[in-house]
Amino acid sequence: NMGKKKILAVGAGSDNQSTFHAYSADAFFDWPVLKTDSVAGQAAWYHYDGEDRFTALPRQDTYLGEFGYYFGKLKLEPFVQYHKIDNAVVTNNGQERYQAGLTYFVYGHNFKFTGAFTRLVPKSPALPATNEFTVQMQAFYF
Repeated sequence: NMGKKKILAVGAGSDNQSTFHAYSADAFFDWPVLKTDSVAGQAAWYHYDGEDRFTALPRQDTYLGEFGYYFGKLKLEPFVQYHKIDNAVVTNNGQERYQAGLTYFVYGHNFKFTGAFTRLVPKSPALPATNEFTVQMQAFYF
């Protein structure tokens, strides 16, 4: 909301079908600071276990944390993100992703540009770490 509202939201979910189980929990905040700025962040946890019903979906836990600071006068938001997948069933055993980026809000969330650098680090020492640079334009018309 770019400093226009105070938001704190917490959620939880569950999906159980026969032997398939999925659980989640998340939290989000967007809080005005100073006159035109805001801080925003989110945290999430997901657990999946396909067991016998969806055998292609191994037991895994996924974690996400993200934080950004919006500079209202500049329409810029630098952000950082951490994402981790724990998966002991598949040979790669999971991965961690570290991301830092910058978003320029031309017209709020209706038109914006984002650039981000991501470092992907597999837990398996046999797999190399990789880098990714992403540039994104988002446009909505209502």
